[in-house]
Amino acid sequence: MRSKVVTLGFVVICISGLAVTMGRKSPIASETDVPVRSIGMIPLAEKNRNENEIDKMILEGKTLANAGNKESVLAALRFFESALKLSRAVKDKPRQASSLNYIATVYRMLGESQKALDHTSECLLLDRAMGNRQNEAIMLNNIGLDYSNLGEKEKALDYYNQALPLDRALGNRTGEASTFHNIGMVYSSSGEKEKALDYYKKALALRQDVGDKLGTATTLTNIGIVYDALGDKNKAIDYHNQALPIWRTIGDKSGEYKTLIQLNGIYNALGDQEKASEFFKQALKISNVKEIVTTTKGESVK
Repeated sequence: MRSKVVTLGFVVICISGLAVTMGRKSPIASETDVPVRSIGMIPLAEKNRNENEIDKMILEGKTLANAGNKESVLAALRFFESALKLSRAVKDKPRQASSLNYIATVYRMLGESQKALDHTSECLLLDRAMGNRQNEAIMLNNIGLDYSNLGEKEKALDYYNQALPLDRALGNRTGEASTFHNIGMVYSSSGEKEKALDYYKKALALRQDVGDKLGTATTLTNIGIVYDALGDKNKAIDYHNQALPIWRTIGDKSGEYKTLIQLNGIYNALGDQEKASEFFKQALKISNVKEIVTTTKGESVK
């Protein structure tokens, strides 16, 4: 069975520098208020209208993107591009950066890594210009992910290693964990399995400590896959068995399916057909899941 891979589960996008609550309506100024207060050359009421319009576009785009199918994702892209156009026109840098980041995420979902990289790189420049160090760290990680997806592993590691000290300085343990996980992905795909394990285990410790169940299950699954590749089937089984109940607890059927299939393969390799069949039957019950979580992709960070 071929499954459509959509990295939506971990693709949660930052809203660069925004303090505005999505969907909140700004107070409507009366006609006499308009010329009284202004910011720069833009009357305050007009500024509020522009902000609300951009926020509505982004919110609509997010709703469509989360639907996960290609048609809705492409429709989301149009909303994000409209938000970017308006934010550029009114020189709203935080919303411009946010729109760029959402567009990059959509392109990752569509598998267009170069376009994702182009938009994330532009977002990084804006975040640096605004002095937003938290989002700078996020963009560095995401650029690393884009380079990794393009097969440029050394560039990926360079950007990940730029993100790590920023995350540490900011106390962003979730971002640090995602970057460790992504570095593990690079080493695993390059055949350096022991290095991959080292970084995965750093990610796992942080994720368990902050209570990130989704991240914990993902990293446990990846560690299981690496041990399987190294021929240590017992350790592989142990890590997959740790991941499985977490997938079930958080209701992630695609992650559960992935882990069941891994266990089926391991027990087949060990010649234990009874257990292999048991896990295969469990996987078969949820095999109608349309989107299967992949452990061969890195994670963009909030």
